[in-house]
Amino acid sequence: MIKVKKHTYCIRHFNVSYDDISLVSKDEQSNTIVYYGNSDKCYNKRDCCKKLLSKEEVNRMNGFVYERDRLTYCLSHGLLRNALSNRFGLSAESLDIRFFDGVKPYVKNVDVDFNLSHSKNNFSYAHTNNSHIKVGVDIEKREDIMDIVTVVENSFHPNEVEYMNVGDLTEKQRQVRFYEIWTRKEAFLKMLGTGILEDLPALDMTCESKFIEINLAENLSVLKGDIYIFTLAIKDFVLSVSSNFPHKPCFREIGQM
Repeated sequence: MIKVKKHTYCIRHFNVSYDDISLVSKDEQSNTIVYYGNSDKCYNKRDCCKKLLSKEEVNRMNGFVYERDRLTYCLSHGLLRNALSNRFGLSAESLDIRFFDGVKPYVKNVDVDFNLSHSKNNFSYAHTNNSHIKVGVDIEKREDIMDIVTVVENSFHPNEVEYMNVGDLTEKQRQVRFYEIWTRKEAFLKMLGTGILEDLPALDMTCESKFIEINLAENLSVLKGDIYIFTLAIKDFVLSVSSNFPHKPCFREIGQM
């Protein structure tokens, strides 16, 4: 049985708008860069991206049942390799990216932290300037959820339930709030490298600043200091980025760089 230990984090939330992210410097030396895109609009990049994938990534890609999911995986992983190649001056094919089930992926031969996420035809990937700055990202396509009541009951803190139902919210506003909370949880846990936890309701992701306690495996490398989560809700998706770096990430839309 894995031994766990309780840790306390101060999590600071920030909602960002499209206008906000357009003002962020596009300096190549930004500490955290977040890319997002739509696979339908990036279809012409498919063949180039596929050539960059490792044998393991190709096998994982072919494991998806639907062509849409294979395409989104191919684009997100190929474009991530291209971004890391440009940042660190290495060929995209030479990047030794390791993937393990239940463990955060990493690049063996580069001092960097990165994360990926995809949902239907939307995808996002992020990387930092060095491995001391950690990042987790989650993107979710906004759509109706058949079992939303069950998800909320099993995964949300009471304050999060209230946040979803306070006032006279429209169904669209309630849906956006659901995905805000869900992507924050996912991005935070992916940054830590824990995967989904049994005590998801213990994570209250509603306030601008909140102390939370979380049980983590003793053998997990634990971050120190505050955690900063930036959430972007535009178009048909919600995207959250979690990092231990206090400054706003640089957001870049694929196709508009």
